[in-house]
Amino acid sequence: MSATGLARLIDVPTNRISQILKGERSITADTAMRLGHFFGTSAQFWMNLQSIHDLRIAQSQNGRAIKALPRLKAAHAHSTEKKAPIRQTQTEA
Repeated sequence: MSATGLARLIDVPTNRISQILKGERSITADTAMRLGHFFGTSAQFWMNLQSIHDLRIAQSQNGRAIKALPRLKAAHAHSTEKKAPIRQTQTEA
């Protein structure tokens, strides 16, 4: 099946399918719904594929720089939190 044929069958512009196939465009929720309907899968399946693709691209482009960033230390985070005062109810007072 060609990109043009699929585009016609799911009622989207041909360039949308062509750009998705070339990696120049992301799958939108609307396109995911159409692909899911056509192929008998869920829209979530197509959105998950897009998300996996996006994460892999981000990892290859920015993974090292992000890993070098500092992390929040759990003990430090708890000690700096402000605790709200405990209010007594009328029955406790």
